[in-house]
Amino acid sequence: MSHRARLIAALAWLLPVAFVVPAAPVRAQAPARGRASRTIADNPPPPDAPDVIRREGGRATVRAVKLAEPLKI
Repeated sequence: MSHRARLIAALAWLLPVAFVVPAAPVRAQAPARGRASRTIADNPPPPDAPDVIRREGGRATVRAVKLAEPLKI
């Protein structure tokens, strides 16, 4: 089966399901009980380019980057 045929078959199955299955209500994530809530101010500042990670005091802030080519794993 070609790539295009698989894509069409997947869409033919997914599109009707998307309209039949009701969307679950979206709820904000509640903070865990017994733990202090964390804010952005508690974390290290964003890294300076071209760095993508900054670590301070056992914590890290990571900056997203756009890949020039597909990631091979």
